[in-house]
Amino acid sequence: MSGNSSETLTSISKYSFHWYDYVFFCVMLFISVAIGVYYGFLRKKNLTPTEYMMGNKDMKGLPVAISITACHISGVNLLGVPADAYRFGGSYLLGVISMVFVIAITIFIYVPVFFELQITSIYGYLEMRFDKKTKAVVSFLYICCELFYLPIVVYAAALTLSAATGFTTNLQIIIVCCICIFYTSVGGLRAVIWTDIFQFLIFFTVFLVVFVLGIKTEGLLTVWNKTLESGRLDIFNLDLDLTDRNNVWTSVIGLTFHWIALNIVNQATIQKILTVSSLTQAKFTVFYFEFLFVMIKVICVILGFVIYTRYSSCDPFTTKQVEKNDQLVPHYVMDIAGNTGLPGIFVCGIISAALSTLSANVNAMAGVIYQDFLKDLIPNVSERTKCNILKLLVVAIGIWCMCISFVIVHSEGIVLLQLTSSAVYSGPVLGIFTLGVLFPRVNANGAFYGAMVGFITIFLLAVPSKFLQSQGKLKVIPKPLSTDRCNVLNHTFIPTSPLVTTDSYTIFKITPFCYTFIGASVTLIVGLVISYFTKCEHLPNEALLSPVTRFILTRRVRKAEASYTNVEEALKQLQQAETKDVDS
Repeated sequence: MSGNSSETLTSISKYSFHWYDYVFFCVMLFISVAIGVYYGFLRKKNLTPTEYMMGNKDMKGLPVAISITACHISGVNLLGVPADAYRFGGSYLLGVISMVFVIAITIFIYVPVFFELQITSIYGYLEMRFDKKTKAVVSFLYICCELFYLPIVVYAAALTLSAATGFTTNLQIIIVCCICIFYTSVGGLRAVIWTDIFQFLIFFTVFLVVFVLGIKTEGLLTVWNKTLESGRLDIFNLDLDLTDRNNVWTSVIGLTFHWIALNIVNQATIQKILTVSSLTQAKFTVFYFEFLFVMIKVICVILGFVIYTRYSSCDPFTTKQVEKNDQLVPHYVMDIAGNTGLPGIFVCGIISAALSTLSANVNAMAGVIYQDFLKDLIPNVSERTKCNILKLLVVAIGIWCMCISFVIVHSEGIVLLQLTSSAVYSGPVLGIFTLGVLFPRVNANGAFYGAMVGFITIFLLAVPSKFLQSQGKLKVIPKPLSTDRCNVLNHTFIPTSPLVTTDSYTIFKITPFCYTFIGASVTLIVGLVISYFTKCEHLPNEALLSPVTRFILTRRVRKAEASYTNVEEALKQLQQAETKDVDS
């Protein structure tokens, strides 16, 4: 569920759990807990910190890829993307093109470095490449961003479950958090991976059923024609306009940078990739994961088109049947399958997606906190104590998520903070890692201050934009929406207002698709400039550089050695000539 949910899902609230829904829900939770118990108590009693955080490094690519996909596909995608396609068009479909670049860049530039280093926290790379100050700042920002994101995941799942069962949202928050904390803390990363796989199969199957049922109900040809007529496939605009989200450049380039930052330069992703046995397996893992990720995105977008086909003559937003984007898909599920058990299973699918996202990120954050902040403060402790510290961190993070979720119930301010922090964080972090792996002469000053300028730039762009949106002064124009066949209204609703009410807000019209690209670009440019003027005392170890950069350096060294040899030969010839002249 997306971060802007703040009200009960009125559509789902029309559906009450039946006995079979409760059975299915309880079985799902029981299996998740059983996996944690198996890996925490039965499979191996003496668990080491490395095994707890990284597994045994003998996992296969496909299971790990499914787990990573489950981590990144929460309700944000399952509920938000179809609603986005319904209202604004299918720009996410251009992500298929982006994914080709994402896979190539990831496999050849980033993954070989992280896999060769085999580090528990990817932010430890920044200390090895630059200095402790850079690592500490980036790690701290990552933790802050996650601490505001994960409670929203919990709240969204609890809200959906509460609307269906009738129990209070606070009670559902406690249930979701306690279950997740238990199996994540006792089972470690292996339990997280296998519960992710189990939960992925649930929510993917549920959404596939909804998707197929929708296509069957509306008709594939009808969906295609309605989508074309409404302009929702007008996404191949080649104008270089950063304010237009349905634009090839902003979508392809923007999503490429965004997905590399979100999916790859990410602790939860790299931590799981490092559980496989070889670099080849790691590359296959990336390929499988990105394929699954973009496939689910495409299904969600097409589902949005299917929903538009059904409501093309009676928009539920205009008639106030639906008030928030996150309510659209549940409303549609109730509409086409309200008399079946599908709505209840649909709710369980949303809970599964939330649990997989929560467990993976809590486990990853615990590793970063211990490795980057606590390890040096409490040296010389036993392996068992380290494991217990990691488990306590998981529990503490889970309790934090629970408490902040209670606050979200009564406040929307934290939602705005989370959305802003995510936008501010991702671009500069991608920029600083790129400086490290691709540019050997970039020094610690260039990386640190480049990232700081990147953070400030996106902060000054994203915060006012989010504020103006919350005040209604910045409005994104949806595609045409009609109510001409509704009983409630009898007119066509086609927004004609400009994107913003005042020209002074022009810069804040830039689509969020571009935020990561802008943040990364500013970080790269400033970091390179500062490093050029402050000079680099020595080149970093080859292991800290991408294979692409190592290859270039090797060619330069060979060329320099060849040039040096030629100079020596020339000097010898000159000396011989001078000697002959003297003798003569």
